[in-house]
Amino acid sequence: MIRWAPADGADRDKNVRVYALYTASKPDFSMSDIVVSHSDDNGISWSKPVIAIVGTPHSNLPDKPWMTTFYNFPSKYPKDNDRIYITSMIFSGESPPDEEQNPTGICKVVFSKSIDGGETFPTASSPQVLAQSDGCVPRMEGPIVAGGPYNSVLACWYHSDNPTFSDTFDIRCRTSRDGGVTFGKEIEMKTEI
Repeated sequence: MIRWAPADGADRDKNVRVYALYTASKPDFSMSDIVVSHSDDNGISWSKPVIAIVGTPHSNLPDKPWMTTFYNFPSKYPKDNDRIYITSMIFSGESPPDEEQNPTGICKVVFSKSIDGGETFPTASSPQVLAQSDGCVPRMEGPIVAGGPYNSVLACWYHSDNPTFSDTFDIRCRTSRDGGVTFGKEIEMKTEI
């Protein structure tokens, strides 16, 4: 859960928009979507969930979402403050019996955004792919996203060439300077953690 709050304290004694991000799954886990709800009355009531990243039954399962807003870098242009950035993993194929093993199929780190305060996510059905691995090797996990001043976006994730995630891994990142419309090439930020 995250809230947008102006740095100058202008929200003191006022209701501000609060966001909740979560994975909505069917009871048998055959399908899941990443959804966002918001509250404009400090959490007393919540909007209907809006799908930010769409899953498909038994083939593309989004998981491990992360969200940020521009609460740390409010813009003097109010509409800019309505941006929400989300990263997630999408796993396709079958899950292995041992959770330390790689899934089969394709693993993706994906990015989706809203520019209207979470009312819509135009790329929900086709989020932008930041990284992809066939057979889920290299193994990627835990993508996070941060927004900064001047439309900058930073997305990072764990990356391991080993089949299990208990071994060493690197941190990989991609940056955007146009609010997530395009991203630069993947770079290795920290090696062999």
